[in-house]
Amino acid sequence: MAYVNVRERLRESLLQSKRAKTIMSATTANTSDQSNSTASFISAFLTGLVVLGALLVVWFALRKRNQAVYAPRTIFPPPEKRAPDLPTNPIQWVKTVVSTPTDMILRSQGPDTYFFMRFIRLAVMIFAPFFIITWVILMPIAGTGSARASGALALGRQLNRFTYGNIAPTQQLRLIAYFLVAILLTSYTLYLIDQEYRHYKQVRQEWLASPARANLDAARTVVISNVPEKYRSREGVQELVGEMGEITNIWLSRIIGKMEDIYDERNKETAKLENAEGSVLALAAKNKRKNKLPEASKAADVESDSLIGQYISKKKQPSHKRGFLGLLGKKVDTLNDSPAYIQEKEAELEKARAGLYELPMGDTIFVRFATREQAHAFASTVDPATSSTKDKLRVDKAVTAGKIEPGVDIMAEDVVWENLKMAPAMRASRKIVSWSLTIGLIIIWAIPVAFVGVLSNINSLSTTVPLLSFLRKIPPTVIGIIQGQFSACILPPVLLAVLFMLLPMVLRFFCKMQGTVRKSEIEKQLFVRFWLFQVIHGFLIVTVSSGLPAALKNIKNTLPQLPTLLAQKLPSASTFFLQWLALYALTSFGLAISRAVPFVMSYLGFILSGPTPRKEFKFRNKMGAIALATTWPPVALLLCVGIVYSCIQPVITLFALFTFILLYILYKYTLIWVVDQPNSLETGGEFMRKAMVTVFVSLYLEVVCLCGLFFLATDASGKRSKPGLAGGVLMAVLLVLVAVFHWHTTHVRFPPHECHYLQSTAPLATSGDASNPPYPPRKESKEGYEPSHDTDVEREYQHPATYEDAPVVWICDDTLGIGAAEATRLNELKIYASTEFAKMDAEGKVHVERGPPDEPWSEGIDAI
Repeated sequence: MAYVNVRERLRESLLQSKRAKTIMSATTANTSDQSNSTASFISAFLTGLVVLGALLVVWFALRKRNQAVYAPRTIFPPPEKRAPDLPTNPIQWVKTVVSTPTDMILRSQGPDTYFFMRFIRLAVMIFAPFFIITWVILMPIAGTGSARASGALALGRQLNRFTYGNIAPTQQLRLIAYFLVAILLTSYTLYLIDQEYRHYKQVRQEWLASPARANLDAARTVVISNVPEKYRSREGVQELVGEMGEITNIWLSRIIGKMEDIYDERNKETAKLENAEGSVLALAAKNKRKNKLPEASKAADVESDSLIGQYISKKKQPSHKRGFLGLLGKKVDTLNDSPAYIQEKEAELEKARAGLYELPMGDTIFVRFATREQAHAFASTVDPATSSTKDKLRVDKAVTAGKIEPGVDIMAEDVVWENLKMAPAMRASRKIVSWSLTIGLIIIWAIPVAFVGVLSNINSLSTTVPLLSFLRKIPPTVIGIIQGQFSACILPPVLLAVLFMLLPMVLRFFCKMQGTVRKSEIEKQLFVRFWLFQVIHGFLIVTVSSGLPAALKNIKNTLPQLPTLLAQKLPSASTFFLQWLALYALTSFGLAISRAVPFVMSYLGFILSGPTPRKEFKFRNKMGAIALATTWPPVALLLCVGIVYSCIQPVITLFALFTFILLYILYKYTLIWVVDQPNSLETGGEFMRKAMVTVFVSLYLEVVCLCGLFFLATDASGKRSKPGLAGGVLMAVLLVLVAVFHWHTTHVRFPPHECHYLQSTAPLATSGDASNPPYPPRKESKEGYEPSHDTDVEREYQHPATYEDAPVVWICDDTLGIGAAEATRLNELKIYASTEFAKMDAEGKVHVERGPPDEPWSEGIDAI
């Protein structure tokens, strides 16, 4: 017995020694990882400061030199829409931007961008108390924890000192502060959400009921897609509407088939001819200036066959191929062959138009009512998603049982004409394919995004996974570029940003292919899908891939404790997001506020705009716009990261607050003084409703993460800690309460139909006088004036291929007389050409007085 006892004691001693070595190894590795993560964050932050400083110097030096770049809205829009001038003093400049009322954005740009600013303001309102509470309560609690107290380096130097993971098993009572703070902050966020929904409904209803919009044609027009066949006629529409409103106009769509292809080919060829004319004028001016005329024109006894031939040899005149992508087929002379080709397509188009009324009817109809109230009442009645049981009894079951999709406030510029030809069955099947492709892309996209996340822990990974041990042989300089001391994980966030830059183009194509008939609706669908990508790949996968290598330490000895280890190591993934926030806030703000790229581009206009007056006009005068569908989701992801990690890593709340303050200044300046949003894509603030869902998702993720961390917490004896279990239960209850609040807010207090459609009890915005209405209409190419002929009204919502003439060939009036001669020649061929408002000087530079002669002009430039 004594022998057995001695042997058992010896075995226990050896096991304890082995455990001690394992703990020591893990502690040393943890210390190294903490040191690397802290150094990485500091390097990233300092790099961002350097970049910001350099870009601010650029802004300070250049902003006075080009008002068209730094404050285009003070000179380009019509006089009544121009923004006030900005001070030249930098301090006064900042003061003016900050103090200017945000309501100016609502009046000049519309509700969409106004609510975008409200969302950024909401983030500031969230993170201001988050920062104070977490830094006062949670940081001291975590900072004095002892989970990582050992190590060769001083603990105070480590960034991970303040994470949830620094709470030792012997300090589990400290978790009480964590779940109490989480409950407090979540409750406060829900209160702010309720206030924003209330404000959203009020502003949207006031915008819909604004007297300035009462007479807008678009406000009284409804588009209906997937209409049952029995209603695809004027009589059928009258039957469908019944007594719900007075109809003033009806536009029936037709499946025009090849007519659309002919129309597109004609317009493309016209644009090709216009570009060729511009190139000829520029090359002729250059040859004249440098005395590089063809030999035939230099000989006095030889008469040139044309005016162009006097300055450009036949071989150097424009030519192109008609084959695939202009790469295949026979090469033809553009100046002589294109007019004939355009004439051919015009003849085909006229023939196709002659049989227009024999073509089958499409399932999309446009209906204009006498009042906007009637339009909204009808749309809400036939909309299966929002109509009540009482409303459904008023319309045919074929409508309510189907997938009819009504849309209000529709402008002709908002219509995706090529999608009108799709049948309901094709739309349904394409929608399935579209979402299948999106889901497949989400799955495939996990590979490069996970790789980016792993890069942020390459040192840890090389020591954890035996197959990747070769990474330790890479020179430190190379590792430094990827992760190390100077770059310090700059590369992973940059790679992540590049990956997300490629997504919108693909996702927008997926949304369009499913047959959506409105461009604005495509943008709303793109918002949802891009947000899914952001939260899945920009947060979830990066979080797991950043924390997993740390959790794999000593995996052979600690496999049963893998869930616990993963929970303990996941807080270290916050370092990646700290670096990302720091770089995003500093570099994005600096690059956008400096407008260095637009400034350089403005001086490269002679290269980028081309020699045609149309391109020159658009390049010099057309203001840019913010694509909210792709700009908003990344901002929502910033909010999500800040909320989720607010308790796990309180340091992040400071950088989140700092980031959103900078974004508030940046976008306020941009929306008031720089960009001009196209009114045709205005949704009246419907992006905000989708954006508020992202806040709920952020709360869900935060509560789920904390719930898992609390349930996996262990005490000194290795058992589940009682404070952790209590916190886990409370988080589970809180998760249910958030879900109930979410449903009650979006379906009971602020249901979609009460926010989307104009309510009969909506308060009218009567403040202000007629000359300065609260929500003035923004003039558009077709929405700022009443058509002067009934023909214009009849064609307003018809496919352009059924009536539209070819675009004018806009040519410069040059000093050599070539432009005027070419315009005369083309007009004789019955191809409309003009030299109005455009000149080219002897240096070959294009000067434009106003927009193209075939477009309306309002003594200013609007967004297109």
